[in-house]
Amino acid sequence: MSEIVVRSARETDDFLEIAACIYLTDPFIYPAAFGADVWSAAKAISKLMSIEKGLFHPDNLVLALQGETICGILLYNKDGAVWNRDRCADMVRDVVPDIQNFEYVSKAYFTTEAATPPENHIEVIACCVMPQFRKKGIGKLLLNWMNEKYPTKTLTLDVLSNNIAAIRLYQKSGFEIVEEYRGFSLDENTRPNCYRMIKTC
Repeated sequence: MSEIVVRSARETDDFLEIAACIYLTDPFIYPAAFGADVWSAAKAISKLMSIEKGLFHPDNLVLALQGETICGILLYNKDGAVWNRDRCADMVRDVVPDIQNFEYVSKAYFTTEAATPPENHIEVIACCVMPQFRKKGIGKLLLNWMNEKYPTKTLTLDVLSNNIAAIRLYQKSGFEIVEEYRGFSLDENTRPNCYRMIKTC
């Protein structure tokens, strides 16, 4: 296996591939917003990546690559992000299967994720390793990049409580569970249990 390189995303990277990886980070939020088909959803997310200073903009992305192949991504919010619900809905209206669902998730979730984190905090919005590259230490490389880039920042993230592999990875990287809560779902009866985790500098 050739070397895995971790770096900031660039405007020249394959937005569609990155968007597909973002989609895989949560089985509730992204399917609710963008539909069940990963490539249609990736097309919608890639459109949103073009918004300057937006929630999905490449400035907020770290990539793990093997050659030109994207192995994993980490999406974060350091200074607050642009999220105009009406504009975002207009951009994806032709590709999402249910614009009302998108608008609901936009209001209930993405608007909150775009908010400016507390002083000296960075919110890790999504961290994902593509299935064929898992168990190779790539998640650790992505988190190490964040720790080296922002050594004086407190990192926070949310994780599904049944995602044992991710929780162990985060704990090994210095995160601690600080809260348990019910996460997002379109169906109130299927809201998942989640953990809030924090790594202090």
